[in-house]
Amino acid sequence: DNSSVGCLRSKLALADSNPGLDTIVFKAGLEGTILLNGTALTIASSMVLTGPGASKITLDGGGASGIFLVSDNDGAALKSVTIKGLTLFNGSRPSGGAIESSENLTVANSVITGNKATFGGGVYQNDGPLTLRKTTLSGNIVTQDGGGLFARDLADKLVIDQSTINNNFAG
Repeated sequence: DNSSVGCLRSKLALADSNPGLDTIVFKAGLEGTILLNGTALTIASSMVLTGPGASKITLDGGGASGIFLVSDNDGAALKSVTIKGLTLFNGSRPSGGAIESSENLTVANSVITGNKATFGGGVYQNDGPLTLRKTTLSGNIVTQDGGGLFARDLADKLVIDQSTINNNFAG
């Protein structure tokens, strides 16, 4: 993750600069770990990000940053963002060790593990709807609330489908 042409960070920035729904699909056969450069990857537009499978690609925050910041910072119409087929590991930030989102977020067929935060060790969802589908949140740690997940004001906007949330720690 060096921000060069073709890397994930540059692909996300290009997608955010174009209106409408964008789709980013990892190259077939790609495997390994992508170590982030100390800052979270930003998603600010409607997008589908498709990895080859959680056992194939790991995005590693290096303990120095969150992995995804999903927000367009305008608070008007919610963007729809889907992240699937990835492992999100070793992210660290005050809210959402792996993902901090204020958009309509779906995470599917993914593993979110080994992340740290004050609130929402794995995911911190701020207001927008959240769907977790066939996703595991495990081994995330917070100093306050929401070891695996902190979903703020989502009483009727949270869907957890065929997912596992276990062995996360708070306190």
